[in-house]
Amino acid sequence: MNTKRTTLVLAVPLPLRTGRVAIVPASLLCLVTLMATAFTARPAQAAPFLLVGSIANNSGTVSKYDAVTGAAINVPFFPWSFAQSMVVDQNNHLFVTGVTGASEFNATTGATINPNFATGFNDDAWRLALDGNNHLFVSGVANIDGNIVGKYDATTGATINAGFIQEPNPQSLSNPRGIAVDNKNHLFVSNTNANTVAEYDATTGAMINPTFIHQGLHDPGVLLLDGLGHLLVGDNFDTATVGMYDATTGATINAAFIPGLTGGTVALALDGSNHLFVANNNVGVGEYDATTGAIIDEHFIQLRSVTGLAFVTPVPEASTFVLAALGFLSLLTYIRQRRRRSPSSLNRLKGLLRIKAVPMSSWNEASAPS
Repeated sequence: MNTKRTTLVLAVPLPLRTGRVAIVPASLLCLVTLMATAFTARPAQAAPFLLVGSIANNSGTVSKYDAVTGAAINVPFFPWSFAQSMVVDQNNHLFVTGVTGASEFNATTGATINPNFATGFNDDAWRLALDGNNHLFVSGVANIDGNIVGKYDATTGATINAGFIQEPNPQSLSNPRGIAVDNKNHLFVSNTNANTVAEYDATTGAMINPTFIHQGLHDPGVLLLDGLGHLLVGDNFDTATVGMYDATTGATINAAFIPGLTGGTVALALDGSNHLFVANNNVGVGEYDATTGAIIDEHFIQLRSVTGLAFVTPVPEASTFVLAALGFLSLLTYIRQRRRRSPSSLNRLKGLLRIKAVPMSSWNEASAPS
């Protein structure tokens, strides 16, 4: 008994062949649809969050909070002795200061990637900064050279220059804490004992200006560039402030941009919506307008003994549509590679993907080629 094979087809008029239509096999239609979906689908964006370091009962932790509401997500996210500074790179790798250097974690899962990413510090690695050239800068006290700023490869942790900036410099460091790097390769370092912010060349370590900011500071321990040409400086003084300064000239814009932070400013972080998060020991984490300094929520996260802060926008996972398309293409490649050993496989594939042109009157009886 003969069985007639039928195939789902789609008929569309051919503009140059009057009275004829194109018969498109369903297999080709599915492939085109799959590819179109893969290239246009946008993967779901995970919600941003804040990572907050703190100490309670001589035990340090890093915890995760919702960056929009301040609600706790995962407390604790992972244990860590003293997360005094945290920075996140574009690959969602989290770098955290520790007793002897910096460690590397997955910012989304909290999994440890490298506990000894950057080492060589005595008992204090204070602050971290990333530049746009894949370098990690670490300020602190070294084993031999005293106060230093070290420079490391942000991918491998390899030491580029452990004493990139150090005390033997003609203008020596004086308890360097806060560090920040702008897009012009200028490295800013706050000297808490001298109450100044110095400016260096981030490529060579050469001094540019030892007193880039030198007025109105009281124990400046935190620096943050806002991306709008401003350098924010947080004081650790008991009645601390966050001041705003011109990142090109060092001129004061507003020395009391955010005043009255009792307990000292211990960390600063910016989100992508013009919100500035300020951490201090007595209150926790407050939320402010990054343009005006106005209070949005002074008690955004209520937590004592905060040590560090980082804003994280998770890297989205690959779209399932893209993965499906890649799998389909891999199958086509496999069949093509088997052409010499099995020509019939390629012939069958060509048959499935062939488009036929037939008279309009008979298009509904057409079937896909064998």
